[in-house]
Amino acid sequence: SSGGSMGNEGGDGDGGSADSAGEEVNHAESGDHHAPLEQELAMLKESLDQKKTELEDLKNESEYEKQRAQDSRELLEQVEESAKSTIFHLNKANDIYGWAGLEIEKAPNGCVRFKFTQIDPNDPDRPFSILLCVNEDELYEIKECQPDALSKDALEEMERDLNDEEVDPVNDSLKTFSQSLRRAFIASLMERTPPRR
Repeated sequence: SSGGSMGNEGGDGDGGSADSAGEEVNHAESGDHHAPLEQELAMLKESLDQKKTELEDLKNESEYEKQRAQDSRELLEQVEESAKSTIFHLNKANDIYGWAGLEIEKAPNGCVRFKFTQIDPNDPDRPFSILLCVNEDELYEIKECQPDALSKDALEEMERDLNDEEVDPVNDSLKTFSQSLRRAFIASLMERTPPRR
């Protein structure tokens, strides 16, 4: 009787060992089964991180392009505003001093020609002109003077005066420049033409 019990217990014990072994195999199989899923998950995560990086790069590139476009628009607006202002003041000077024989004409390369008549009393239609341009440093520069009536020093002094002040409605340096130029042509003519007796 006791031997039978021991036999049974032994049998139960062996059966328990077999069950445990089976569970370990199942766990091992289960682990092997999950391994491909984990690899796939890791690959998906890596792919997602890469897409996030690409998206961030695209966003940064888009922001850079937007900023460049904005900067270009602002620069264009400034140039257009400056051009409008200069043309406005030139036209105003032309209107005011038209009686003095002043004509302001557009010339090539963004230059303008200031042309006066009514300077020489013996020949009122005789033109006196200079060509005014803007150089690389964005400063006014007198390129030509016809006839060659004004000295180099006089022209350089007028350039300095013109570049010392901004052209604006309150302090219209182009208007002052027109007046100085006309006076200089008249003075030069008087110096070269002896008075009649």
